[in-house]
Amino acid sequence: MKTFSEIDRLPEFDKDMKKLLKKFNTFASNLVMGGEDLNTVRELLGHKDLTMTLRYAHLAQSHKTRAVNVLDRIMSQIPPQMEKALKVVSLRP
Repeated sequence: MKTFSEIDRLPEFDKDMKKLLKKFNTFASNLVMGGEDLNTVRELLGHKDLTMTLRYAHLAQSHKTRAVNVLDRIMSQIPPQMEKALKVVSLRP
């Protein structure tokens, strides 16, 4: 599997194809940075599975923040004595 930059350097790709690939990459990047889930981006790009689409995953940091917020809400509902008994690490500062 070649990266976008490797494809861009191939001599057989003409300028129009390189421009199209850059627009395609920008389209996908903007969707992910805008908060669209990777499976929807996969479908719009026409990828058969998530393998190719995952190259854009690093652009979506918000999903990690949401996951930590979910855990924090759960942790805030556990009584302190139960938290200690379960040896659960609190995400609260």
